[in-house]
Amino acid sequence: MQSPPSLLSWRSGALPTRPNQSLQPTRGSASTSGIEMEFLLDQKRCSKCGLSQFGFWTSSSSGRVARYCVPCRNARRETYNDRKIQNGGSHTRAQWLAKLAACDKCPRCDRAWSEVPPRPNKRYRNTWTKDHIIPLFRGGSDDISNIQPLCYQCQFRKNAGA
Repeated sequence: MQSPPSLLSWRSGALPTRPNQSLQPTRGSASTSGIEMEFLLDQKRCSKCGLSQFGFWTSSSSGRVARYCVPCRNARRETYNDRKIQNGGSHTRAQWLAKLAACDKCPRCDRAWSEVPPRPNKRYRNTWTKDHIIPLFRGGSDDISNIQPLCYQCQFRKNAGA
């Protein structure tokens, strides 16, 4: 069994104590092995919660790899789900599909669904998204009367405040 890599090549000889503190090797030190880098990346801490549990995602448009804090992401999901319950309302898949079938184009930009370019990320098969007209964080409900189909480009613009 191999022993864990040595951290003596690092500037301070110890792991960083502050969130987002740089982990750079000293001048003239040997390059870092993949195992050592993986170990050191795990030691970085989230600036919001202070934990060091990160997941990674790759941007479909730029190919850039970024990290996110898993506990913070889970907290955001819980907040979203709590708002859905607190604000009331619900809809079935059949109601959503009926609403989608009634719209042959995006209600915001008036482009037919076939005119909207495919989404950059291949895991999303459809060009339309489910949009809350009044957002949940502003007190909107999850009732079908508060939901509309939007093309992904209009949805992104709406969420960006444009």
